[in-house]
Parts: sequence; structure tokens; C-alpha cells
Amino acid sequence: MDERLKRYIAEKRNERCPHRVLEQVNETIQSDARRSSQRSFVQWIASSIALGALALSVHSLWNNPLPNPAATDMASDKNKQIIQETYASIAYIGHTLLQVGQRSGKIIAEETLPPLQSGFTHTKEAIKKDL
Repeated sequence: MDERLKRYIAEKRNERCPHRVLEQVNETIQSDARRSSQRSFVQWIASSIALGALALSVHSLWNNPLPNPAATDMASDKNKQIIQETYASIAYIGHTLLQVGQRSGKIIAEETLPPLQSGFTHTKEAIKKDL
């Protein structure tokens, strides 16, 4: 083997990483460990809530089976009236939300877009003049 190669290998065997680099690596590892422990805690809480909801729904279905369709046909007049009023109020809310959405879209299209478009064309023309 060449002498220079042997000396180079001996130098590299004795070479050590600078202390500053080791500190940065340790800090990075510690911060990653903190973040991963926080993430795992959040995941544990989310999975606990999901498991609890699943257990509660299974328990409620087990103790209170779904009603018989024949029994729902015999609902009292008051329940039917409540259902009809609820349906009418939800339909009214939905209709109102649609109107508000249409009006917002019209306002955006008529009042907001033209100034933006004119500013865009003005900027585009100014850039063309500069080139």
C-alpha cells in the first residue's frame, strides 16, 4: 500500500467531530424527541376520544335498538307538527343562505374583481414598458 494512503488512513482514524457540531446534533435530536412526544400525546387523545365515541354508540345501540318502522307511523299529531315545522324552518334557513351566497358572489364579481383586473392590466403594461 502507498505510504501517503497509509498516513491518510491513520489521520482519518484519529479525526474527531468538532464539539459545536455534536452540540447541534444533540439539540436537534432533543427537539425532535419533544415534538414526537407531543404528537404521540395528541394522537393518543384523539384515538381515545374516537374509541370512547365508538363504545358509546355501540352501547346505545345495544340497549336501545332501532325503532320498529310500524311504530314510527303511529307518531302523534304533535310530533308530526313539530317535524313539519322543523322541516319548514330548515328549508327557510337554507333558502336564506342561498340568497346570501348569490348576493356575495354578485358583489365579488361586480365590485371586487374589476379593480383587481384593472390593477393587473396596469401592472402588466408597466412591466412591458420597462422591458
